[in-house]
Amino acid sequence: MQSYEQWLAGCSGVQDSRPPMFLPFKIRGLELPNRVVVSPMAQYCATDGMPDDWHLVHYGHLALGEPASYIPK
Repeated sequence: MQSYEQWLAGCSGVQDSRPPMFLPFKIRGLELPNRVVVSPMAQYCATDGMPDDWHLVHYGHLALGEPASYIPK
């Protein structure tokens, strides 16, 4: 597995071996530093399709934490 992760990291332009979820991801002109995402919330509705202050506070709060802190151990 380690040799595969090293190969995959090299394909992504990274020198060190790391789990695939922490490798950069590029689609056309957009490059993301990793593949960690927060899924959209289906239980709240936006106003005319636009997020409001509630979404700003919620996603801002998530941005302050580490993704690993949300994974049960």
